[in-house]
Formats: sequence, structure tokens, C-alpha cells
Amino acid sequence: MNRGLGVSLLFLLVSLGSLAAQTPALPSVFIDTNPLGARIQLDGRLLTEQTPVLLRGLGPGKHTVSVWKDQFAQVTQTFVVAPGTVPEVNVDLPPDSVVLAFPDNSEVVDSHGSQPTKGLQFRYPKGTYSLSLDGSAIRLTPVFPDEPLLTMAGWSLAFLAAGAVAMTASDAYHIQSNWTDHPSSLTVALWSTSLLDLAWYASLQGRKTRFQKETAATTGPLPSQLDVPQPIFDAGEEALQTGGLAKAEELFSRVIKDYPTSQLVPGAWFRLARIHSITGRRDLALAEYRLVAETYPQAAYYDRARQALANLYEGSGDPTAALENLNLMVLTDGFFDKSDIEAQKARLSAQEVPVAP
Repeated sequence: MNRGLGVSLLFLLVSLGSLAAQTPALPSVFIDTNPLGARIQLDGRLLTEQTPVLLRGLGPGKHTVSVWKDQFAQVTQTFVVAPGTVPEVNVDLPPDSVVLAFPDNSEVVDSHGSQPTKGLQFRYPKGTYSLSLDGSAIRLTPVFPDEPLLTMAGWSLAFLAAGAVAMTASDAYHIQSNWTDHPSSLTVALWSTSLLDLAWYASLQGRKTRFQKETAATTGPLPSQLDVPQPIFDAGEEALQTGGLAKAEELFSRVIKDYPTSQLVPGAWFRLARIHSITGRRDLALAEYRLVAETYPQAAYYDRARQALANLYEGSGDPTAALENLNLMVLTDGFFDKSDIEAQKARLSAQEVPVAP
């Protein structure tokens, strides 16, 4: 091959690689929830992905996202996609029930009878309950929201039925007294109204029965630990900053194992990857950085995981894989200097092009 032609081809390929690297990424959005693992509906379309997720290729403008998870209520938010920005949707999912424990009481008495409390926790649906003590037992009664209407319907039915019976007895008496033209229209009206009231009362009573079934408590054993992951994570961070890598590794691993749906899990994986990279366990660090970037793409760690992957691949002589990870960065949080990333991309692009002898 002509040397001049080879140099020209090299320059052209490097230029094209640089242009591709400078092409803006498709509009994206980070969607994250606490706890993790929520289902996602975007603009009315159910997605296969679960939170946290980085969605690409969204059209500019306003979008609506709904997220939900078992035992948590659904939350809907809107966000706007604009050129040069990557919005973040962070949602704290509210629980759809409350978990109670009664260590000072021997039993719980609710609308479904009595149960012993020892070693158990009780999950009740959200709602209004009345509490009262009955010796060593505690009574927890769900408040039926239409109870005033049910009471009104019961009293109304009682009065109407009593009036209808009295008017029927009056009609019978007058008929036996040969008062054949005694008017019975009031009796008919009372019985008709009583039947309508009976239907209303029966409907409300049926709703109350269903309501009581729906408020049944789900019981389970008391958790072996009641601590939360944040103090464990903070202790791991302190150990990492002071050089206690083994202790930090133990604590971050505990967060991941004991609290798999916590929002702290991606950060724990990221820090484990750093520890393993520092201690020379390159393959383990690569797998963990990929996990952060692909399975747990939180805005706080996504770009840093991609850049760490690029550095590891570049250090091992794989410029193609390094460049792929740099091109997937979104670069909107200000953590990185874009000019430094572009310079690294240009260097890697040049390494990818074979130079003709």
C-alpha cells in the first residue's frame, strides 16, 4: 500500500472516530426508586426494565412515568427531556400497609379473631384503626369509612319496617271491621320504601364484609435484625477512607447481602469494585463496575463506573472496549471534565487504527 495513502486513511479514520465521539448521545433519563426493583410504565407503556434504569432514545418534551412495587403504592411523576440534559426521577415509594409488633401484649384481637403476638409481626393495609386494651390483649378494629351511612340505613330500615307493620295491622283491623274503603296507599309506600332501604342496607353491609376481609393482617416472624443499612454503609465508607480495605469490604458486602433492595446497594457495589481494583483483583472489579453500569445505573455512579471500566480496559490493552464505555457516558453531572474524556477518546481511537507498514 502507498505510504501516503495509508497515512491519509489513518487521518480519515481518526477524524471519523473523533466526530463519532463528539456526537451527542440520545436523550436519556435516570429512573430510581427507594426501594429498588420497581416496575415502570413510561408514557402509558409497560417496560421490561426495573429500577434503577437509564433509558435512552426518548423524544424531547414532557414524559410521564409511573413506578410501583409489591407492598408499595404506585407513584406517578412527569419529567422533561431537553437537549444536553439527563433528568433524574427519584421516587420514595410509600408503603401500602403498616407493619406492627406488640411485645407488651399476649394477643391481638381484630376483625378476624384473636392471634398470639409472641415472635410475630402483623402487616395491616393502610387505613384508620381504633386501638383499645382488653387486659393483656390489644384490640385493633378497622374503621369502616361508610359506617355512618350503614348506621343511618339500619335505623331508617327499622323505622320504616315498624311503620309498615303498624300500617298493615291497621289495615287488617279496619277490614275486619267492614271498613272496606280504608285507604292502603300509605302501607304500600312504606313497604316499598322499606324494600329499597333493605337493598341499600344489604349493599352497605356487603361492602363492610368485604372491607373486613381486605383488612386481614398478614403475619410473619419478627425480623432477626431491626437495624437499617445507612449506618453500616457509613461505617464502610469511613473504613475505606482510612485505608481499612478488608473492613470496608466486609461492611459493603453486608449491605448488599442483608438489604438487597436498598438504594445504597449500587454505591456498595461501586465501592467494592474500587477495593478490588486497588487490591489487584481486576476481573472482579470489571464484573462489579459492569454491574453498577448495567444493572444498577444510578446517576451518582453510572459515569464513574463507565470511566473506571474504560481505564481498566485501556490498561489491559483493549482500546475498543475502553472506547465503548466512554461513548456510553452521559456527562451531565459535572463530575468529569468533558475535554479530558474527549482527549481520552481521541487517544483510544488512534490506538484502534492499525498503521500500515
